[in-house]
Amino acid sequence: MERKHLLIALCLVILVLSLAEAAAVKDPPRDPEQALRERLWEEVYQQGGTTLYCREAFEGRHMLLTESPVYFLNQARQHLRCGTRRKCLREDETYRALVMDLHNVFPAQARFEHRRRGPHYSEIDQAVSRGECGERNDFGRFEPPPHARGTVARALFHMHSRYQLPLPGDLNTLRQWHRDHPPGEEEQRRNRTIEQLQGFDNPFISNPSLAEQLL
Repeated sequence: MERKHLLIALCLVILVLSLAEAAAVKDPPRDPEQALRERLWEEVYQQGGTTLYCREAFEGRHMLLTESPVYFLNQARQHLRCGTRRKCLREDETYRALVMDLHNVFPAQARFEHRRRGPHYSEIDQAVSRGECGERNDFGRFEPPPHARGTVARALFHMHSRYQLPLPGDLNTLRQWHRDHPPGEEEQRRNRTIEQLQGFDNPFISNPSLAEQLL
C-alpha cells in the first residue's frame, strides 16, 4: 500500500513538472522588438496614418512599410558597449527599454528606410541634391525633409534625456529645427497615445520649452 502511494506521488510530481515545462514553451519571454512592432501597428497606428519622412498615407500595416527608429539602434549599442544586438537584448536592461520605446519609432516606406543614411543629423550643403521626399544624405550625415525636422529633433531629445545617450547632431541645429517646426495636433495625439501605452510621454512634445534647458 505504501509503495502504491509513493508511485502515485511520483506520477503527480512528473505531471506537475511536465505542465510547467509545457507552459514555459507556450509562453516564452516576450521579444522586445516583436513587442514594439505589435504595439506600433496594432495600437498606435491601428487606424492608419502617415509616414514620417515622405508623408505617405497608409490605412494599415503592409509589406512596403517598416519601423524607422529616429535614434539609430546600432549607435545606442555602441554607446552602451553591450555587444551585439542579441547580447544587448539579452543582457542590457537599458537597451531593452529603449528598443521598446515607441517615441523613437515611426512608420516609413521600406524603400526610404533602406536609403536613409546616418547616424549624424545635420544640415547639408544645398549643392547636395534632395531625395524624392526632400531629404539629403552625405557621408554618414542625414538631413530630414523640413516637415520632419521638428519631430526628429524631439525624438532625439527624448532619447538623449531619458537614456543618457549622446545627441547624434549639433544641439543648436536640432533646437532650431524644434523651434521652427513645433509639435502639431497629430504629433500631440501620438504622444498621448504612447503615454497611455507606456506610462510616460515625450516631455519635449508636451512641454516644448524644455528643449531650451538642454546643455
